[in-house]
Amino acid sequence: MRRKGVEGFDDFYRQDYAKLVAAVSLVCGDAERGRDAVDEAVARAVEQDRRGLVIESLPAWVRVVALNVARSGGRRRSAESRAHDRLLAAVHDRIDGDDLERAIDVGRARPLMH
Repeated sequence: MRRKGVEGFDDFYRQDYAKLVAAVSLVCGDAERGRDAVDEAVARAVEQDRRGLVIESLPAWVRVVALNVARSGGRRRSAESRAHDRLLAAVHDRIDGDDLERAIDVGRARPLMH
């Protein structure tokens, strides 16, 4: 006999996955991040199922976990951005001339890295 959690994954993907990705994408402002958050939540649900824990409502559980993952990622990116800005300001205060131009170029390249 299959546990409730395992049976729910097929139905979840047919009925709820796309809607959850759209909702989480809207919350975090990026479709790829939204999909990643939902996929991470599903992976965690699979792990919970493997441990023998029954998830009563898979869509609700995945929604809560995905939103938590998305919020955590947003906080992390915000903290990284603030740290980068502080570092760039500190570098700007200590150097000048050609070195300053190179530091500014590195600062401009940052968006390309994310």
